[in-house]
Amino acid sequence: MTKNCSLFFLFLTVSLFGQTQEAILFFKDGTSIKGLGMIKKANDFASFRSRDKILFRVTENEKPDLWTSEDVKGITFLYFENSRIMEYLKVDKYEKMELLEVVTDGAVKLYKQTKIVDVYLTSGGMAKAEVEAYYLKKESEEYPTIVKDNYIKSTSKYFSDCELLVKKIKNHEFTFATLDKLVNFYNDICSGD
Repeated sequence: MTKNCSLFFLFLTVSLFGQTQEAILFFKDGTSIKGLGMIKKANDFASFRSRDKILFRVTENEKPDLWTSEDVKGITFLYFENSRIMEYLKVDKYEKMELLEVVTDGAVKLYKQTKIVDVYLTSGGMAKAEVEAYYLKKESEEYPTIVKDNYIKSTSKYFSDCELLVKKIKNHEFTFATLDKLVNFYNDICSGD
């Protein structure tokens, strides 16, 4: 069982972060380039933060270059019917820039940060697991706000400028599992855009 669990998590890690995908790399100067990219996970086990980097090449035959927040704003991975947008963002004044996925875009952006961590099994073995954190950020805010364990309290406080939404949160019409729908509701109904 432990071996199967370890293999599953290893497969999950490789399948999520080990494949080159058609992508667009966005530079800080406003330019972009299309090619092939992937995320190189470089975990910092002292904290939740990961120092993810982008590997990118214009053609399949080239050696990929390594890109960080010093030069690029982010990368968009292109899939058949949708895309996955990743942006560098400073999550607080003490941390370096982090590469986060944009789950929902609008007046409020919903970001997801994914980290691969070591998990110690009761059998004494070790496996890799995926841990996620979610952040909310309005354009006017310098840093995003993390969605805390007390989901109802933290989201009600963050969206306190929309009484209708707070009521829906407290009535469990939006749950942690539907956080993206909550943000879309705010952007569509409450943001004034």
